[in-house]
Amino acid sequence: MKRDFTARFTGSALGIFWAVLQPLSLVVLYWFVFTYLFSRGPGARDNDYIFFLISGLLPWLGMNEGVVRSTTSIVENAPMVRRLAFRSELLVVVPNASALIFEVIGLVLFLGFLLLRGATPHLIWLLPFALLLQFSLQVGLGWILAATYVIFRDLLPMLGFALSQNGPCSRPVIPFRVSRRACCARVTRATKLYLRDCYDHTVQLMDLVESYRDVLSGLMELYLSSVGIRTNEIMRVLTVISSIFIPLTFIVGIYGMNFAREVDGKKLPWNMPELYQPWGYVAVLLFMLGVAIFQIVYFKRRRWL
Repeated sequence: MKRDFTARFTGSALGIFWAVLQPLSLVVLYWFVFTYLFSRGPGARDNDYIFFLISGLLPWLGMNEGVVRSTTSIVENAPMVRRLAFRSELLVVVPNASALIFEVIGLVLFLGFLLLRGATPHLIWLLPFALLLQFSLQVGLGWILAATYVIFRDLLPMLGFALSQNGPCSRPVIPFRVSRRACCARVTRATKLYLRDCYDHTVQLMDLVESYRDVLSGLMELYLSSVGIRTNEIMRVLTVISSIFIPLTFIVGIYGMNFAREVDGKKLPWNMPELYQPWGYVAVLLFMLGVAIFQIVYFKRRRWL
């Protein structure tokens, strides 16, 4: 969880304060749009519609973020899954818990906004149980989608399309007649063309960001692979050095056993007779050198060095 928050806010000037600014800006934006831009005119009822909208939009955005991020959680952390021994299911829990924290912050700010407007929220004690059910649903869907995305990479764009078509903003959030009168009174043809052009550029930027993200993921995997290859080369050299010194250590260990040459005045000819030879020490060193050279040549012929 801490690593996820650090990765999201690393390099930003405000850092963790974005966890408060993002939901706060969302609440203020929708309140401004549906209070002033899409005013319902004198005599219109349901003036508290904006509260109804935000109370449903905040959980939907939290669920949307948790499900989408958990879908790619295993694939994005594939090097970690391959190299470390831990339960990969936790990778799905982390983005959902992070999204739930942002949602709770937004709901707290929204409740404070309601209290400032003089509204009294009822059945507020049911909110923790609703959040627990939502978190369980997100984690369950995340496990299914993350496992499916490993073998079916077309799942993410299909999921994005399904969420965009079934979200709360995919249908008119206010009655059509009211929204039509409000839009026609304020939006000209030139503005519509400009907004359509902005939408096209936004879609292109989203595709570009997605391609850059794929490139960065590939570069990360390439870097981790190069680090693994370098580590394997170092371990291979160290293993070869250890293999060379194993027989040399064995020979030295034999001559360190210090068997007696005489027992009760009787000579024992088989107890290391070369210890008393004038060239015994030199002969053992040359033998050890020959063993080392033979091993090096053998390793080179097998291309282990």
